[in-house]
Amino acid sequence: MSLFNENTTVEDLLALKKSALLAYLKQKNRKISGTKLELAQRAFEVNKEDNVCMPTSSVSDAREKGSLSDTESRSNSHVSDTDIISVDSLNSGWTSDTKLFPQISHRDVEQYLIYSSHRTEDSGKMECYRQFIRGFNFYKEGYIHNIMRRT
Repeated sequence: MSLFNENTTVEDLLALKKSALLAYLKQKNRKISGTKLELAQRAFEVNKEDNVCMPTSSVSDAREKGSLSDTESRSNSHVSDTDIISVDSLNSGWTSDTKLFPQISHRDVEQYLIYSSHRTEDSGKMECYRQFIRGFNFYKEGYIHNIMRRT
């Protein structure tokens, strides 16, 4: 399917018939049940995975073996080994020590999300009631487990 490339959006996929989405997902050995929206989102994720650039070493290895065309090797050549960040460096430097967090009360969050106006263009109140209530409910229901900050 020529529609499936790195520029494909979920909206593009929603324009397809459900049978086309099913055929694509079946071809990729993915789950094929769900609504058209779910299928389009799943197809988008699969397409995104398929179009991720390979690391440079893999590109050069594949080029040497002759398994990549010139077009494929040129499109992936912008990724270098220095661009790849190690997982250990991302995990280091974080703490959950609450003494390091600023003191913020429920009232402070309410003032910011509902009554402040510095984030709107017309100097009106933000009035983010829904976001305020959803965030508080996430906290009350135990969805927020670990809060960490970079040291």
